[in-house]
Amino acid sequence: MPDRAVLHPTGVTPAPPMALMPLGPLRPPMFWPEPPAPIGRPAVVGVLVALVVAAVAFYPLSNGPGWLLIGIALAVLATIRKPRRWSRIGWSLAAVALLAVPLTRDSGQLLLFCVAGAFTCGAVGAAGGRHLRAVVVAATLVVPAGIAALPWWARGVRTGAAGRSLARPALTAAVVVGLVLVFGGLFTAADPAFADLVRTGTPTLRSGDLGRVILAVLLVLPVATGVAYLTHGRSRLDRLPASRFPGVRRHEWAVPVAVLDLLFLTFVGVQIEVLFGGRDRVLRTAGLTYADYARSGFWQLLIVAGLTVAVITAGLKMAPKATRTDRVLVRTLLGTLALLTLVIVASAMHRMSVYDQAYGFTRLRLAVFVIEAWLGVVFLLILAAGLRLNGAWVPRAGLVAGVLALLVVAGGNPDRFIADHNVERFERTGRIDMTYLCGLSADAVPALIRLPEPVRRGSSVPYGPEFSDGWRSWDLGRATARQALDEAGPAGAIGCWPANRLVS
Repeated sequence: MPDRAVLHPTGVTPAPPMALMPLGPLRPPMFWPEPPAPIGRPAVVGVLVALVVAAVAFYPLSNGPGWLLIGIALAVLATIRKPRRWSRIGWSLAAVALLAVPLTRDSGQLLLFCVAGAFTCGAVGAAGGRHLRAVVVAATLVVPAGIAALPWWARGVRTGAAGRSLARPALTAAVVVGLVLVFGGLFTAADPAFADLVRTGTPTLRSGDLGRVILAVLLVLPVATGVAYLTHGRSRLDRLPASRFPGVRRHEWAVPVAVLDLLFLTFVGVQIEVLFGGRDRVLRTAGLTYADYARSGFWQLLIVAGLTVAVITAGLKMAPKATRTDRVLVRTLLGTLALLTLVIVASAMHRMSVYDQAYGFTRLRLAVFVIEAWLGVVFLLILAAGLRLNGAWVPRAGLVAGVLALLVVAGGNPDRFIADHNVERFERTGRIDMTYLCGLSADAVPALIRLPEPVRRGSSVPYGPEFSDGWRSWDLGRATARQALDEAGPAGAIGCWPANRLVS
């Protein structure tokens, strides 16, 4: 029989006060932040500023300054509430640094990676959490929190102290806008010269402007309100227990890992010849081309490296460490596995370098090479953690290493690097894939100008006018390409990069 409900004197059971709108799976009690304090005026203003910046400057489908401006607004919003944590400030600065890349580079692929990295950094900074499980949860928490916290933020605007503080300035702004529109309209109708001045100084609204504004605001609103909510509430991620594994006896984990060490050691013994004589081995092996050599094992070795991280993590969790013998065994077996995996990562990188030397660089090949290098750094971090048998800091350190890798790649201008490498290969061999190079961004144009005129002009790749939204889509890569083409003059024209692809 169900419990009897307790009725209010009026006969209606009142709804309990909600600090957060319940949205089913969006409000899991295990790690959802505790109800925050009432939103203050700085946070309300911060969200509104982020929305204004999005409406004015942000175009989500293009590189440009809008990404950086949005990043600065959200970083200020994340760090404006006291007490200010140094970790939150650090993650916010990392996110801003990544969002500065779309202002300096024209590559759309690099934009995707940097935006994803910036979002992860901002989420970890706002939601907190230290170990792997908390970092993964934090990366998925901001947008659900932002959607569910909209009533909390709107209530602060409407009825809270922040709302009352903003009411009079908002009324003043509305009066100013009304007066300007009324008297400006009358002056415009009264004098043609003044009307021409107004037309010159007023931005022209195009058919896509309203759609751009709506899209930008809809994308930024849940992120901004989520950051505000998570920074006002006390995150439970710091208290979220790490993933637990059942304890096992010494031989139950040591024997499988020892066998895996022997298997890895056998493979590494074979790879020693490859690492120091890979080109000769490829030439000696019947029917084995450079492409077959690189493709045949790279992805498998990459999967091996990823699975080894899981094996080492499980081993550290499950292995007993009560005695000195246990600790020595953990360090020896798992450390050996990590060291052997480093050799396997080096083998995978070598395979990719052989492939690149034979066929030239592409975005995918450069990306996987960087991923391999990052995995190598992760294994070095694991080895360092194994010295004290404490790896709680490794996930965040691995994320920092990934952010630094992205910034280094962006600083190296990947599309320009790929084009330079392929142009140098053309100068040595006379072979080049212009169809692929014409698909690169404007960052590659200064390198492609170095090609001989028949190769430059002979590309039959179709092209069309690039999107341009004025200063919102300006970036340094496009401006540098435009300058390089102007300096080269007609002799520097590129078939697939005419002037109409570099409009500003």
